[in-house]
Amino acid sequence: MEKPWLSVIVPCYNGERWLAAALQSVVDQKDCGIEVIVIDGSVTDASLKIVDSFADKLLIRAEHRPDLLSWTAKTNFGVEQARGDRICMLHVDDLWLPARCAEIRKWLSTQSDGVMHLHPSYIIDESARRLGLWRCPLPAGGSPIPAHMLIERLVVQNFIGIPAPARRLSKHRRSR
Repeated sequence: MEKPWLSVIVPCYNGERWLAAALQSVVDQKDCGIEVIVIDGSVTDASLKIVDSFADKLLIRAEHRPDLLSWTAKTNFGVEQARGDRICMLHVDDLWLPARCAEIRKWLSTQSDGVMHLHPSYIIDESARRLGLWRCPLPAGGSPIPAHMLIERLVVQNFIGIPAPARRLSKHRRSR
């Protein structure tokens, strides 16, 4: 198996209500270079069964870790398991926009040394009805954002939505 270009970390706890739709939004990217790592802390195996149902559609694996209580602990564990050079997070109640991976690959073709790419995200309700579209409040285009501009705007408000970034793993982490 070739090394994936992107590792998707999915922290999960009793996410069976939404997990299939979230995973389907990754399948819909039609990109075989993605690995999905689900870190599940659920009491039942319902989420694990959903992960298994995607084994023929995705490079996917699940770790049952009831000892990891917070989504951040699950995410950190998932990052340690990641094989891709780029990582992103997908919560069980989030969906990827169509062509997300194509856009990230396009960006990487011109900015391969970039640290982070932010992609728009829909805000949806519990019925998956779209309530609005989140877009990064930084200048659009193919040019990198100067660090000072990013820092100035982040000081005012942390505007980075959890499902938006795809970021490069640190050089230390990639050399393992």
